[in-house]
Amino acid sequence: MRDERTIVVLEGDETGQELLEQACRVLDPEILALELELEPYDLSLGCVVDPFAVDTESELALLGRKVAAGADFAQTQMVFDPAHLAGFLRRALDGGKLGDCRVYASVPVIRTRRLADILDQALPFALPEPAYRQIAAGGGVDMAVEAAVALAELSQVHALHVMAWGSEEAAGRVAAAFRAARGAPVERERAVPG
Repeated sequence: MRDERTIVVLEGDETGQELLEQACRVLDPEILALELELEPYDLSLGCVVDPFAVDTESELALLGRKVAAGADFAQTQMVFDPAHLAGFLRRALDGGKLGDCRVYASVPVIRTRRLADILDQALPFALPEPAYRQIAAGGGVDMAVEAAVALAELSQVHALHVMAWGSEEAAGRVAAAFRAARGAPVERERAVPG
């Protein structure tokens, strides 16, 4: 059985194979804290949740165990149906499975049919047919913006994780739509180097 306290560490600006190799480094939080010379309580513990799993009851139970084990935030799988996510989160909250755990919703920016086909083969689930059709028709960025705006309206969603898939400009538009829908400045303030 996998330990709910296991985390994946991604660091730096690497891309491609380097990033994949980084993603394969799975560390215990205490070991990571030693590597970073931090106390373990300085780290936020996260987990992954799949609100779109076939067996919703099992996924809710698993989320409850992860939160009970100390997860501070839950990162969702890719969200194509914000209304379904809202229902899942409502059930998790009502069932005491979410606690004070923050939710970071993942929104993919899938711009082309080719990328949709690649992801459809690589992911452990098939892209929903309506999403695939919209992407194939050239509406992948619009779909991501619409999802971001809908997610901004959910009080249980604390942050947005935009999956750029090579389109940082479009990812910026998606993030800006989320911030605008939340009443935040569209552009983040940048720290001025000292």
